[in-house]
Amino acid sequence: SSLIDGFSGITTLRLGPRLVLWSIIIWAVISAYYWLVLLAFDPGQSYVAGLAVASITALGMTIPASPGYIGVFEFLTRETMVLFGMTPELGLSYALVAHAIVYTVYTLLGLVSMFQQNLTYTELQKRITAEAQTSS
Repeated sequence: SSLIDGFSGITTLRLGPRLVLWSIIIWAVISAYYWLVLLAFDPGQSYVAGLAVASITALGMTIPASPGYIGVFEFLTRETMVLFGMTPELGLSYALVAHAIVYTVYTLLGLVSMFQQNLTYTELQKRITAEAQTSS
C-alpha cells in the first residue's frame, strides 16, 4: 500500500522525465557534498568516492538502526573509504565530520522552520504526542 501511495504523485507520463531529472540533480548534489568534505581529508579522491559514500550510506538507511543512524553511517562510510584506499582511522574521521556537518545543517534548518512558524519546542511536542495518539 505505501509503495503504491509513493507513486501517487505521478499523475501523468509528462512528470516522469522531470522526476528522473530531479533525482539525478539531488543525487549529484549529495554526492558533491560528500566529495567536497572528502577533499579536506584526502585531496586526491575522485567524485566517484563521494558518489559511493552517498549510495552506500543511502542503502544503509534501510537497516533498522539508532536514531540518526549514528554508528551505521560511520561504519558504512569508513568501510567505503577503505575501499578507496583510506586508512580506517582517516575514514572514520571523515565519517564523523561529514555526519556532524549534516546534523548541524539539518538542526539549524529545523530551528529556522520552527521560528518561521512561531512554534515552541513545547508546542511541537504537544503536536507530536497528539498525532501519535490519533494514529494508534
